[in-house]
Amino acid sequence: DKIYGNPGRGYTQYTAGSATVTGYFNSQREFGAQVRQVLMDNAAQRWGVPVAETSTQPGVVLHEKTGRRLTYGEIAAFAKIPAEAPKVAVEPVATANFRLIGTDTPRVDVNGKHNGTAKYSIDVHVPGMIYGAILREPVDGAGVAKVDDAAARAVDGVLNVVPLKYGVGVLAETPWAAFQGRKALKVTWGSKAQGAGFSTDGGFAKFSNAAKDPAHPVIDWEKKGDAAAKLKTAASVVDQEYRSDYAYHAQMEPLNSIAAVSPAGDAVEIWCGVQSQTIAVQQVAAALGIAESKVKFNHYLLGGGFGRRGNRDADFVIDSVLLSKASGKPVKVIWTREDDIHAGRFRPLYVNRLRAGLDTSGNVAGWYHRAVCDHVMAFMDPVRYKIVKGRDPIALLGTEVPAYDIPDRTIEGVLEHTGMRTNPLRGIGFTANSFATEVFVDELAVKAGDRKSTRLNSSHLGISYAVFCLKKK
Repeated sequence: DKIYGNPGRGYTQYTAGSATVTGYFNSQREFGAQVRQVLMDNAAQRWGVPVAETSTQPGVVLHEKTGRRLTYGEIAAFAKIPAEAPKVAVEPVATANFRLIGTDTPRVDVNGKHNGTAKYSIDVHVPGMIYGAILREPVDGAGVAKVDDAAARAVDGVLNVVPLKYGVGVLAETPWAAFQGRKALKVTWGSKAQGAGFSTDGGFAKFSNAAKDPAHPVIDWEKKGDAAAKLKTAASVVDQEYRSDYAYHAQMEPLNSIAAVSPAGDAVEIWCGVQSQTIAVQQVAAALGIAESKVKFNHYLLGGGFGRRGNRDADFVIDSVLLSKASGKPVKVIWTREDDIHAGRFRPLYVNRLRAGLDTSGNVAGWYHRAVCDHVMAFMDPVRYKIVKGRDPIALLGTEVPAYDIPDRTIEGVLEHTGMRTNPLRGIGFTANSFATEVFVDELAVKAGDRKSTRLNSSHLGISYAVFCLKKK
């Protein structure tokens, strides 16, 4: 992690939140400068000239005084690599002088994905490997009350049935046998899970009441000026509610992983594609009670993540680890699409209530926004939730209005413990919260009679991209 971790995420290997480019930007520029320095040092030594006389152009090191040049490939054949990277000052570069940054540069992985040679963990086969499938509890925390596995054990190819805290695993010689064995299980589930009996309709009703209840406890997300006073004295008030249902990630590659736990249970090798190598290793080590240094991680391309492959408990990776430990063999677990929907980690249910006071000219005089949704970070990443002290950015980002000049505004959040499995999905809270904000602004503009002019008049002139987008229409 110290070498490859994202500086913007505390030097952990974690691809999420569109933070990779910004997080690695400075360190990648430094790394490029260090490699360039090593190339020039080796070329200068070969030519017997001061390194200060060398320079580079794309792919080559030059000695302009003598007209000599060496390609990077030629230098690599004889180069001596220093034990430590050289100390190199990375000077600011004018945007106009960037060679690659800001240009349309093809991704290096596109060809493999296009022609089918790219390798994903679902393609991996380990010698001696068997297959596993898990019948998961219908609601998180339900647990298993009773299992009748006689029919499952009778399925041709089924090797064993393994009880787990969160369900029942089936081990088999083939994936199909594992799926069929799981289908034959008869399980009685516990009934004390928090989410038992929860429904979308019931959730919307509950969230709507919370959005309207002035006495309901809230998280103060943002407050500027005195929105309450402005709303009381406004010429008119517009009050709207917007709802967003649970949303499924639908990543193309089914969740899958392979694990080979040592016979003694004191080491493991895993093969999978995840959004955080750091978290995967941590969780696997914790599940086996071993040191992280005893976890060998083989990373593969992931066929879509969007937040689903980045949750703290690394559920689909732990599946293979626990079944490998139980069987003493390498185990590959593949979730079917039905599995993934049944045990999905969805973008949460949302009710966004917005109120705006308008003056006699139709300008926004006061702004109130309350977003109500399931807890997200408390479920998918309790470690980060503790760090942010309950202010869940995954759930509530997007409620802000930076593109509009609204000096008097109050923005609140209500996070409900529903017992539902939740995860960020692509744009996290923006996908529901910004949607509500922008539709509401549009409705205010319609009420004023001119959608485009109203948006332009309300836009904060410091947010040039907002005005630019409006004028392009």
